[in-house]
Amino acid sequence: MATTDLDWGGEYQWRRDGEYHLFNPDTVFKLQHATRSGRASIFKEYTQLVDDQNRHARDAARPARS
Repeated sequence: MATTDLDWGGEYQWRRDGEYHLFNPDTVFKLQHATRSGRASIFKEYTQLVDDQNRHARDAARPARS
């Protein structure tokens, strides 16, 4: 029986020098750690990280005022 490996990556794969994504290795790790440990304090760290990154992305997208 032969096995066929799936190709790595794809259109939505995170890339170090790629475009910004809210779900990146840092946020995914925090979410997985929070759910696996069942600790609300780690989930709070995850939500704070997502909120901070979302705020930063929003502010960076605003046009500069003159």
